Amino acid sequence: LSFLTLVFYGLWVASGIVAEKASRVMELLISAATAPQLVVGKITGIGLAGLTQVSLILLPALMMVVASGQLGNMLLGEDSTAATSLAGLSPGLIAAFLVYFVLGFALYAALYAGAGSLLSRPEDLQIVALPLSIPAIMGYLPAVLALSGSTSWFIRFASYVPLWSPFVMTARLATGRVAPWELALSLVLLIATVPLVTLLAIRVYRAGVLMYGQPPTLRTFLHAVRGS
Repeated sequence: LSFLTLVFYGLWVASGIVAEKASRVMELLISAATAPQLVVGKITGIGLAGLTQVSLILLPALMMVVASGQLGNMLLGEDSTAATSLAGLSPGLIAAFLVYFVLGFALYAALYAGAGSLLSRPEDLQIVALPLSIPAIMGYLPAVLALSGSTSWFIRFASYVPLWSPFVMTARLATGRVAPWELALSLVLLIATVPLVTLLAIRVYRAGVLMYGQPPTLRTFLHAVRGS
């Protein structure tokens, strides 16, 4: 759920910026608001929309799981080996999921916002879509391994990396194999990384939204970071 949502809505942030540039609306927006206001506003707006849509899907799904389990117990009798159990879905785990979801979205949305500002046409969005999804994919794979109960050094290391921790640490918490200091370290690193990446995205955005007709190359990115 985290993987698909963060990648999908992060791409939505980038596509929104590209659409504004392609229609020349950006030239009006950048004169009416500052770059930090536009970047943070777009991340917040799309993030709240994504959280709302996820809630509208997740809450009814959980209700159906509970109802189906109770209905099965009524018709077939209780079976501890086959009955659906939500015992592991504790309030603490749900709270951790929401915290990592919000922080993870802010991190990935900032990356997508900076990348989207370098594009001039919607067709160019596919150029950055795959490279930006690679870090999420690299975090999703160890998260799947963590769900099997693995506690290898790589799984623990991956749960501290800010780009991967929204997936891996949530999976580790679901299996109950996390020390308090590990959770604290993971959150501190993620919380510290979000504003740094957001500031970098704002710097790129400030210069990138005024660039038209230039391919999104590494050289273009470096020029945007320097503000030249």
